[in-house]
Amino acid sequence: MSVASKFISAPALLGKYPPKGELPTTKELWKKAFFVAWPSTVESFLVALVGMVDTIMVSNLGAYAIAAIGLTNQPKFIALAVFMSLNVAVSALVARRKGENDQEGASGTAYPNFNYGYHLIDSNFCRPYYSHGRQSRGYPWPGCGVFSHYYGRLVL
Repeated sequence: MSVASKFISAPALLGKYPPKGELPTTKELWKKAFFVAWPSTVESFLVALVGMVDTIMVSNLGAYAIAAIGLTNQPKFIALAVFMSLNVAVSALVARRKGENDQEGASGTAYPNFNYGYHLIDSNFCRPYYSHGRQSRGYPWPGCGVFSHYYGRLVL
């Protein structure tokens, strides 16, 4: 028995609670976990791939362009982490409303939180970080700040 099977098997997931019916096999649990997880895995891979492709595309412009992409990727991933964690919370609230058969409540929960997340990221990450992009202090090459500013406004 592998280490992962000790954690993802029906008896391990139940812990001390007695089963209330027939338990699925470990193979079925792995299939369901994979079915739920593969879209997130692919999305994470594609987001990282976009950053890599952006770096490759601007590499012929010079070292300042590569540095600007690197400077911009960090706040981009921080903003994505905030937005994704907000989406997890909203998904739980929407699932609760859907479980109560309250479609109007689910829609009423989802839209304001999406709007709040957009403004949260725009006001806390985009404007403060990229509003001073024309300054050359703290950047490794001249022109890096300007390029970082425009690229950051584009991706966020």
